[in-house]
Amino acid sequence: MKVVGGSASVLLARGIAHELSVGFVDVAFEKHPGGFPDGERYVRLLGPVSGEHVVLVQTTHPDPMIVELFLLADAIRDAGARRLTAVVPYFGYGRQDKRFLDGEAVSAKTIAKHIAVDCDELLTMAIPANPDILQTFPLPTREVSGMPAIGRYLKSAKVDVLLAPDQGALRLAKEASSVTGVPFDFLVKKRIDSYSVKIEPKALDVRGKSVGIVDDVI
Repeated sequence: MKVVGGSASVLLARGIAHELSVGFVDVAFEKHPGGFPDGERYVRLLGPVSGEHVVLVQTTHPDPMIVELFLLADAIRDAGARRLTAVVPYFGYGRQDKRFLDGEAVSAKTIAKHIAVDCDELLTMAIPANPDILQTFPLPTREVSGMPAIGRYLKSAKVDVLLAPDQGALRLAKEASSVTGVPFDFLVKKRIDSYSVKIEPKALDVRGKSVGIVDDVI
């Protein structure tokens, strides 16, 4: 097994390679100083991956990192990798998990389709949309949770209650609560438009308490 990291996730990729005691393959991201004049991405593997199971680690924000993920996946396949697993800590465009208006792209599935061109499986963390959408992706996909580790930290911080800022994040607060052993709840969020939301308080008594807020994106 070999681990390759995109430019947005090099440190994480190195850490994964260290934990697994496997080789890390460096990547050149600039052919010329400062990159191409028009801002296009450049990638070049600096080590062999032929016959290997390769783990490609790359978050997909901002947009150029998505293009870089596709370029790296293609380069790894062309270099003869036996199997390719994409690890995407933050799955960009994951919020658009369904078509709200006629003519819209279901962007979560669009990104997954492109990942599936070269990758055999996908691992991601706390997808912002309904996690059930993962079952519709065109390649085997698993959601890896960071809540157990976050829960252990919150327990050491001695929080008294966990709070999700909306019902969508309630599953995360519930998972962290199973580690901390403290109660959890959520606030009511009303979306005004694409950019504005209104948070309505509930009858929660948190006076004098230490509150941990749990969400997918902070």
